[in-house]
Amino acid sequence: MGLGGALGGLSLCSFGVAPMPISIIPKNMVMGPTGPLANIMDNIPMLNVAPYVMCNLPPIPKPCVPALPAPWVAPIPTVLIANVPAFDNTAKGICAQAGVINILMPMQFNVLLG
Repeated sequence: MGLGGALGGLSLCSFGVAPMPISIIPKNMVMGPTGPLANIMDNIPMLNVAPYVMCNLPPIPKPCVPALPAPWVAPIPTVLIANVPAFDNTAKGICAQAGVINILMPMQFNVLLG
């Protein structure tokens, strides 16, 4: 399974209260059946990763703006999109505020690359 599409699926932070979409823009110039495919550098807050409704990070809940200082973890090293490893629904984003962002639902299914 690959991740992609204008709305690239749904994600959820371990401290978030509701899933939010991941947006994949066509900057990588590689299209799948439902839209652009993602690589591990598609981790830009507000552009690729939407703010979550609320963050339950102690001591008090507050609005959430994800902070992803590093690429997505668990790349697919044998598949390159724009010369950077691709990622799929097993990828994790590590938020600088202590949360882990998981892909709940990808938009690309059964994409054969290679």
